[in-house]
Amino acid sequence: MPIEFEVKLNQKDMYRFHMHHIYTSVNGFLSIVFAILAFAMAVNAYGKGLSNYVVVYILLGIVFLIYFPLNSKFKSSVQLAAPNGLKDGIRYQFTDEKIKVSVGEESIEFMWNQIYKMQSTKHQILIYTSRKHAYIITREAVGDQYEALYQMAGRCLEKYQNCMKA
Repeated sequence: MPIEFEVKLNQKDMYRFHMHHIYTSVNGFLSIVFAILAFAMAVNAYGKGLSNYVVVYILLGIVFLIYFPLNSKFKSSVQLAAPNGLKDGIRYQFTDEKIKVSVGEESIEFMWNQIYKMQSTKHQILIYTSRKHAYIITREAVGDQYEALYQMAGRCLEKYQNCMKA
């Protein structure tokens, strides 16, 4: 039995995806580590009486902390403003053989073995077709069909590809 629903993304959904993608990767981890190092160097410089360096290190730490969130906010608004149908609605149809994604009159179908990874978070289900590119499905759009989708993913994906939570 196919599972069907429509997803209308907003800026908050796109922002959540970008933040999740960044902070579960090496870039996000390194930005936090560099921010901590910059603040530690500021404390060290303050102890040595180097006030000019204190300011520079604090500013550097702040940049490392706010760059990715601000960039993600900007990217989210740009992606939704583009005429790609993301905010208009994306229709998903899941069967045991394939997944069909439709935006307006255009659609694409791909087999389950073409999925890199399927992952769920508190607010979203992410279907990665590569390491960087994913289809974003809000949990709200899936509603009470989540359990059926979770079981279908369990049947159709290899265990290492299925990162959905029950």
